[in-house]
Amino acid sequence: MRIAVLGDSYAEGRQVELDSTFWKVLERQLSHSPALAGKDVEVINFGVNGYGTVEELLTLRQRVWEYSPDIVLLTVTVYNDITDNYKPFKGADEVPYFNLDGGNLVYDDSFVKSAKYLWHDSGLFTAWVSAHNHSRLIQLLHHAQFAIKTRLDGWKAQRRQTEAQKALDASGPAQPMVKTTASLTDAVGIQNMVYRVPDDANWNEAWLVTEALIKQIGAEVTQHGSNFMVATITSDIQVYPDPAVRQAMMNQLDVKDLFYPDTRLANLADREGFPFLDLALPMQMAANKDKVFFHGFGREIGNGHWNEAGHKFAGELIASKLEEIIGQ
Repeated sequence: MRIAVLGDSYAEGRQVELDSTFWKVLERQLSHSPALAGKDVEVINFGVNGYGTVEELLTLRQRVWEYSPDIVLLTVTVYNDITDNYKPFKGADEVPYFNLDGGNLVYDDSFVKSAKYLWHDSGLFTAWVSAHNHSRLIQLLHHAQFAIKTRLDGWKAQRRQTEAQKALDASGPAQPMVKTTASLTDAVGIQNMVYRVPDDANWNEAWLVTEALIKQIGAEVTQHGSNFMVATITSDIQVYPDPAVRQAMMNQLDVKDLFYPDTRLANLADREGFPFLDLALPMQMAANKDKVFFHGFGREIGNGHWNEAGHKFAGELIASKLEEIIGQ
């Protein structure tokens, strides 16, 4: 039984040891499942940091089929996949996109002419990558640069929220603000708009493109005679173990919960008839009950990627869902 996993940095799982990743947990649990009647289980991970559903569709076409998987598991990171799939939101010229034309996906390959892509495709950059791969010092400097950037991004996001709250407090209760995507984006960041029902053309289009990409992946998986399943990857705020912290974000966004993206994808799965696993609600319930952090490490606990607890919980849930599918 061979399972191919498509995803981004959560699937890549570089933040934890290899054996602690959710797909290794999944592999071990299924290996002992009565539903597989003693079959060997192999999970192959195709997750890559920074990928969205666009790159995952292309990875399926260019890399996955040579391994003849029985099941293709698409993981959707609700926090940033929808924005990553839409060029006006992501704003990166060096990556591929798909656009919708009359409801049909149209491949946009203009990235091959961008300056950054041409640099990455050059012999000089190839030489740099080779040096990077063979030098611990260069890797250390690169890691330090990434860590500093991550800290700065977090600090900027926190400052935006603080300034927005100060402005709101200064306005006084006599001036209630109608909260829209446009008025909130600068305050809390564009990715957090994913928890709101879209109220502008760009967000509607980003969602439609994402849904079309997921349907296309499902169709191609079925055409190859494999089984298809989608699982959502939680964001840190969705499963933060302090309800007051989640409520503060909900108040800022003027939403009743943080599950809009998961619910929308569940509805898509119902319409299209493919198996779907919403990780957000069960992980939030477990976080509330056990006061466990599924995201973050050390001083950044609660923020960022899944830690070992997050991978373990997700891997076990995904395995249980796949056992149901296999048993049928």
